[in-house]
Amino acid sequence: AVVGESGSRMYVEGKLDEEWQQRLLPVCGPIDRAMDPESRPEPLWKFCSLLKARGFNVDTRSYFGCFRVDTKGDLEAEKSLRALISTEMPAEINWAMNLAKFDFFPAGSGKQNAVAYLYADTPRLTPPLGASQFVNLCAGSHAHTVAQMRTQTQAAAFWPQTRGVRLPLR
Repeated sequence: AVVGESGSRMYVEGKLDEEWQQRLLPVCGPIDRAMDPESRPEPLWKFCSLLKARGFNVDTRSYFGCFRVDTKGDLEAEKSLRALISTEMPAEINWAMNLAKFDFFPAGSGKQNAVAYLYADTPRLTPPLGASQFVNLCAGSHAHTVAQMRTQTQAAAFWPQTRGVRLPLR
C-alpha cells in the first residue's frame, strides 16, 4: 500500500482505495477533480483560501487532499498561523509539521489513521502478505508514482528510506 499527501491519498495493490477516498470527500472533495483550489467548496479548501487571503505562502501544487504552508522561519508568521489554527480552522481539518512546513489535511486522514485503516479487521491486501507488501508513507504527488511500482525494490529505488517511512504489514 502507498499512502501520500498526509494520508489523504491511498493506493492498495496499485489502485486508489475508493472506500478510504469516500471517507474524505466531505472535507477535501474528489481526488480526480481538476479545479483551482480557491474555487473548491469543501472545508479544507475554504481554510486554504482564508490562509492565502491572510498572506500566507500556501502550496497547493499537485495536491488533492492536503495543502502546505511555509512560514519560512518567520516567528511572527508562525505565531499568527498558530493563532488562526486555534480560532479559525474547522474541526474536520488537522495539521502536522512536515519538512519544517505546516501540512493541513482532513482530520480523518493523516498517516496514523491511514495505517490503522490498513491494519483494521477487514483485510485490504491480498493474503498471504509477502515480504514485498508494505506501506510506503510518502509526501506529495509521489504517492501515485510509487503505487504504480510492482516491487519493494522499485519503490525503494524511487523513494529512499530517508525520505519516507516504510512499514512492513503483518
